Amino acid sequence: MHKIKLILIILLLSSGISFGQTIGDTESITPEKAYIFIKTRNIQRLLKSFNYIIYHILGEEERDSIISQRDAFKDITGIDYLNEESLKSFGIDTGRSLSYAIFPQDTGREVIALFIPVKNGIAFTEKFIEIARRYIQEIEPHSVQYKDITVTELKEDMYVAFLNNYFVITSTDDCIKEIIDIHRERNRSLILNPKYKKYIAEGKNNFDVNIYISPAIANSINITQKDNIDDTTENTYDSELILNAVEYISAGFGIEDNTLKMKGALLFAEDNPYVDMILGLLKTGQNQKALDVNADSYIFISLNYKYLNNLCKSNAPFCETYNSFKKNIKDEGKIDFEKEILPYFSGMTNVFLIDSGSSIIGDIAIFLAIDDAQKSEELWKKFKNSVQGRYSKNKKFGEERIDGRNSFWYIDQNNIRYFVTFDKRGIYTGNNVNLIKNALKAKTFEKNNLQTSNVPLNDKTFFFMNIKKNPFLRNMLLMRSQDSAAIAPFLSKLKEMNIFCEKLDRHISIGIDIELKGN
Repeated sequence: MHKIKLILIILLLSSGISFGQTIGDTESITPEKAYIFIKTRNIQRLLKSFNYIIYHILGEEERDSIISQRDAFKDITGIDYLNEESLKSFGIDTGRSLSYAIFPQDTGREVIALFIPVKNGIAFTEKFIEIARRYIQEIEPHSVQYKDITVTELKEDMYVAFLNNYFVITSTDDCIKEIIDIHRERNRSLILNPKYKKYIAEGKNNFDVNIYISPAIANSINITQKDNIDDTTENTYDSELILNAVEYISAGFGIEDNTLKMKGALLFAEDNPYVDMILGLLKTGQNQKALDVNADSYIFISLNYKYLNNLCKSNAPFCETYNSFKKNIKDEGKIDFEKEILPYFSGMTNVFLIDSGSSIIGDIAIFLAIDDAQKSEELWKKFKNSVQGRYSKNKKFGEERIDGRNSFWYIDQNNIRYFVTFDKRGIYTGNNVNLIKNALKAKTFEKNNLQTSNVPLNDKTFFFMNIKKNPFLRNMLLMRSQDSAAIAPFLSKLKEMNIFCEKLDRHISIGIDIELKGN
C-alpha cells in the first residue's frame, strides 16, 4: 500500500493542488460517501505555487530533500514532476484540475481515489503502466471490462481506468467499480450531496488547495476515541450532539504574489444546543465601533458578554475562569461587573501594540467600547477609585491630563506604568501616552472611509489580528517552531500577518494571510 501512496503523493504534489475551474466534473463521478475531497485549479498555475514554496519558503534541508526525491524519481521515470513541460509530455493536461478523495475504510483497507486530467486516455494508460513497472517493479497488469470500461489491476491495491476525461487510480476494485457505476447511472455522486452543494454555493473554493470535509469523518474519529476512553470517565458532552453539530468543514490555501493565504470554515447544523452556545458567544456588527489606529500590531475582538454571563449562572465547568474574574474585581476592586459594567460594555475590545524596548510585549493601548456615552466617565471614576485605593499608599498612583482629558496612572507589580482615560466612546488604557493619544484622535470605522484603511473589518467580523512587527508575538511563534526545522525558516521570512474570523448566521470562517519578505 505504501507504494501506491507514494505515487499518489507524487502526482498530487506535481499538480500543485488547487480547486477546479470546472465544478462538478470529478464530483459527478465521486461517490458521495467520500469524507475528504480535494480538487485543484489548473495544474499550470499551481506548479508555480508549489515551486515557490520549495525555493522561497522551505529551509535548505527540506528543499534539498524534495529536490533529491524529485531527481531520483526523474532518473527512474524520466519525469520531472516539478516541471510543467515534463508533465505535459507525459500526457497530463496541465490546463485542468486534479482531484483526490478519501472514503471510509473497507474491512480495514484504506480506500482512496485519484483523478488525473489527461489528454489521451489510452496513451496515458500505457505510459503509466510503463512508468509503474520502472518505479514499483513488482506489478502484474491484468485488465478486465466493466460496463464497457477497461479496468486494469496493477497490483492488489492499485486499480486504474479512464473515464470522463480523467485517468482514475483507486486502492480497491470495489471503489473503481462504484465510480464507474456512478458515471453510468448519474446518481449517488458527491455533486448531488446537499451538504456539498452548500459548500459549492459558498463560492469560497478558489484557493490553490481546497478541501471539503464531510462530518462523516467524525464517525471514524469517534470510534477511535471510544476505544481509548476509560469507561469510568464521566463524559460531560453528548458525542452524538457534537457529531451532528457540523454540516461540513472546508479548508483552502494558496499563494498570491508573496502572500500565503489560508482559510478554514464550518457550517453548523440547526437546532443543536452546542452550536447555539458557540454562536451566541460570538458578537458581530461591532466593527463600526472599532478605532482605525496605525500600529505595529492591531487586534479587534467582539464577544457577547451578556450571553456569557447568563450562560455562566449555571456554574458550568468552562465558566470557572469568568466567574472567578467577576469575584476578584468585586472583592479587590469593589466593582460589581455584572451590575456596573456589563450593561454598558459593548463587548468590543481593541488592542494596539507598537515595537519598543519598554517591555516584553512592546508598548500597548487598549480600548473598551461603551454603549452609553454618559457611562464612560462613571466607569472611569469607579476604576480610578478602585486603583487609587490599592496603589496610592505606595506612591504608585497619580493623576494627569492626556490631551486635555482627565486620566490617572498606576504602577503595577511588574513596575510598568499604565494610564487610564476616557471619552464618550469608551475607556482607554495602556503604557504609552502617545499611543493612547493616537487612539483618542482616531476615527471609528463608522465615520472613516474604509477604503483608506488597512484593517479589513466588516459587519461579520468577530475577531481580527494584524501583526507587522511585534517582538513578543514573533518570538512566541519562533519558540513554538524550535521542534520543527521546516517552520523556523518560514517564520524568519514573515513580514506581515492577518488573522480574521467571521460569522454569518451558522457559518464561521477563519482566514490567515501571511505576507512574506520578497526574495
